[in-house]
Amino acid sequence: MKYLPKILVSAALALATTHAAQAQDSLQLPDAVAEAIEKNYGVVLATNEAKVSAINNNWGNAGLWPTIGFSGAYNYSNTNLNQELTNGTTIKRNGVNNQSLTGSVALAWTVFDGMKMFATKDRLTELEKTGQTQLRKQMLQTTYTVMIAYYNAVRYQQQIANTQEFIALLTEREKIANRAFQIGSSAKTDLLQSRLDLQTQQIALTQQQTALQKAKAELNRLLTRRPDAPMAVRNRFDVGAAPDFAALESKMLSQNADWLITQHAIATATFTQKEIDSQKWPTLQVLSGYNLSNSRSDAGFTLVNQNYGPYAGLSLRIPILSGNTIRNQKQVAAVQQKSRSIEAESLKNDLQNYFYTARLDYQNAQQIMSQRAGNMELAKENADIALQQFKQKQIDIISLRQVQLNYQEAFTLWLDAQYQLKAAEAYLRLLAADFN
Repeated sequence: MKYLPKILVSAALALATTHAAQAQDSLQLPDAVAEAIEKNYGVVLATNEAKVSAINNNWGNAGLWPTIGFSGAYNYSNTNLNQELTNGTTIKRNGVNNQSLTGSVALAWTVFDGMKMFATKDRLTELEKTGQTQLRKQMLQTTYTVMIAYYNAVRYQQQIANTQEFIALLTEREKIANRAFQIGSSAKTDLLQSRLDLQTQQIALTQQQTALQKAKAELNRLLTRRPDAPMAVRNRFDVGAAPDFAALESKMLSQNADWLITQHAIATATFTQKEIDSQKWPTLQVLSGYNLSNSRSDAGFTLVNQNYGPYAGLSLRIPILSGNTIRNQKQVAAVQQKSRSIEAESLKNDLQNYFYTARLDYQNAQQIMSQRAGNMELAKENADIALQQFKQKQIDIISLRQVQLNYQEAFTLWLDAQYQLKAAEAYLRLLAADFN
């Protein structure tokens, strides 16, 4: 696609290197991003808007090129004629046919307008750049949204796998409790509690599977697919090294899409002021063309009247008094330009705050993820030991149940920390307009 910024076309390729080891039948994140950039309705509409601004950016719209027009007319009439000429001749006649034909080709070329045409061309160029930046912003936002939706699906899919593993443990525990109850070595309450826990997790699994279907439906929506289109995503997060925060912040202050749009707005306001200033200067036009006029009448003083030929001339308009309209327009434009500058400073302050808090979110998630990973490993080891102790009747079912629930909770918290980490990194890269 001609109007797609190269930075986002290469982003999918960069992401692909981090997922090369994935299974062939699963949807890779870079493939999802590339598909969304190509098909997402928001991107398509932004592409069309960028095309429109590019088409409008030409010297013709700026007023540099001459205009040529043709006009013509043919008239026929049938009238009663009564003429008395100065020489005493009287003409009276009914049903006189009259025909007239006129035609003109006119050229008008503005050769000087106070440099307005050049200011207009510069303004149109800035509007084209704004359109391109708006497209880039939409593509960046789409990339970010797809990544979050993909991570959400990965989170639910991994949670389902963990719940299925936990159900297998509870199933084994229920069998042990059932055998113990059958031989009379344990109370029925242990068996009932085991079955209750098993059913609770089966209900949780059903809820998680529904959540995963909804997450995939949202991802399908972003890819303009049917909501029930089959899709497989990864079963784990790829957690790499922390990004270079200084580099990302530097890029944010130079290539953030919203920031660039404000800069284009400031430049556009400057060129608008120049267009207003040009109204104080004279306007000089070159005029040229060719006229044809032919009229015929069956009776009357003139039976045939025909003239034709080229013409040329100059048109000069000098503004003398405008009722202060130009001054008022300049004052309004100056205020608007000042507002654009204030908006830019406000946005810069907001971006710095957004980046700072997103970096804190990332660092916090990174620290919590590391701690929860350790807790999860300890809880898993403790659950394995407790199950063996339960089989050997060294602990009761209540103690085993609590240890197993601790492990499931530790896993869920660790999984959530990974999701938060990836979401924070994606937002940092969105602010910096860098998904490489």
